Amino acid sequence: LKLNIDFNLIKIQLLGVFFFIIVMNCTTYCSISLEGKNLWILKSSPIDEREIFWSKILMNFLLNAPLSILCLILVSIRLDFEIQFIIVSICLIVSFSMFVALMGLLSNLLYPNLDWKNEVAVVKRSASMIVTMLVSLAYVIILGGIYVLLGISFLNVYIILASILTLILDFMIWRIISTKGVKIFKNL
Repeated sequence: LKLNIDFNLIKIQLLGVFFFIIVMNCTTYCSISLEGKNLWILKSSPIDEREIFWSKILMNFLLNAPLSILCLILVSIRLDFEIQFIIVSICLIVSFSMFVALMGLLSNLLYPNLDWKNEVAVVKRSASMIVTMLVSLAYVIILGGIYVLLGISFLNVYIILASILTLILDFMIWRIISTKGVKIFKNL
């Protein structure tokens, strides 16, 4: 069938699905809270706080980014998307995976739950989980909404700009974590 399909809209929806999955797979929003009463062991070890934070961020990144990139490549091959779209989308997926990981860690530092009886309370019912998901999903909706509402015709350029904006936000959040976050972690 020859259908008049706007593939740019399908591409945006596809990226939205990947971003939704990345947000739902976040592990950093509960990574400090899961230490619970044993957090003192981590704090008393001779490891810099930033290294502890990086280990939690990279664990989340390694869970999300490679599989998302692989799925994007496979779907793009199946739907005959151009190579430029695949490359810029990979950049956006990488920067967004870091954004979600950093946002999760920051929200867990701000809203820790160290006095829990069951892990479910930390993983499914914590304030840091709600903050991470709401902020990350709001960011995705804003990026998608700007594209759809403004009727931008250059999708690849828009994805590059969104990647740059996301990287800037990544650096800003990391700066907050590496300064104020270290102080918060020491006081937990």
